[in-house]
Amino acid sequence: MKDADIDRLAAAAGDHWWYQAKLDLVEQEITRAGADRRRAVDAGCGSGHLLERLAGMGFASVVGMDASGRALTHARGNAPRAALLRAAAEQVPLASDTTMCLTSLDVIEHCDDVAAVREYTRVVRPGGIVVIAVPAYEWMWSDHDVALGHRRRYTRSSLRHVLEPAGLDVVRTTYFHSWLLVPAALIRKTPLRRLQGEASASEMSDVSPAVNKLFGRLARLERRVVRHVPLPFGLSVLAICRRR
Repeated sequence: MKDADIDRLAAAAGDHWWYQAKLDLVEQEITRAGADRRRAVDAGCGSGHLLERLAGMGFASVVGMDASGRALTHARGNAPRAALLRAAAEQVPLASDTTMCLTSLDVIEHCDDVAAVREYTRVVRPGGIVVIAVPAYEWMWSDHDVALGHRRRYTRSSLRHVLEPAGLDVVRTTYFHSWLLVPAALIRKTPLRRLQGEASASEMSDVSPAVNKLFGRLARLERRVVRHVPLPFGLSVLAICRRR
């Protein structure tokens, strides 16, 4: 991703409904899973907003890692309580069995997902939690995926096929951003895409304050549903796992 796109996404992530809704959902599911609060790692921490959430949840030690030095520059400002490392997901520079909770949001679709998940499993203690989020459905592939540097998209089933052989028991999977699936498909997969112009990695940041507020409310309603039952469709997939 270009530095300009990283900067723009970092500026938006602090109050943009898309990012905040995802963090709220992850926080909800970590709490539901009863994760040990001694140490958390965010692999692919980006601008660091999840790191600060994890620290606020009471994790005694929080570590963020990202392959982008530009992203880590933003993370230093947004997550002052976290230790930061520059590293790729396929080579986590941490000792085995040393982490209680590992998160990795919108990361493994960019890299060798099998190698990355094996590394995540290695550093998490038996019984520890791994939370993964990825974009959904190969049929939703568009120029936006190219701009973001994606290699693939997933279903709940195909994600399980990556997670389980690595030694993770999938406790729960759900789709999310379900109410956006049809509008997004129309924009990305029909002639309506011409109205959007050239795809960019930061397209999701372009919303008005009123739309941002409305979408945030819709995301809260969706999260209440997810609390009780997994959703059968959506723009993204979330998996909550335990290391065997």
